[in-house]
Amino acid sequence: MEIKKPLNIAIEDFKIDIGNLIGEAKLPAYILEPIIKELYNECALLARQELEKARQEYATACEAQANKE
Repeated sequence: MEIKKPLNIAIEDFKIDIGNLIGEAKLPAYILEPIIKELYNECALLARQELEKARQEYATACEAQANKE
C-alpha cells in the first residue's frame, strides 16, 4: 500500500523546493519578478479551468441524480 504524503507537507515541501530553485538561479529580483508573474498567471488560469470543470461535473451529477428520482 502506497502512503500518500499529506497535503500540508506536500505544500511545505513545494515551497522549500521553489525557494531553493530561486536561490540556485542566482538571478536578480527584477528578472525573477516577471517570470514569477507569468507562472502565477498560468496557475491562475489553470485554477479557473479546474473550477469550471468541477462545476460542470457537479451540475451533470446533480442532473443525473434528479433524473433517477
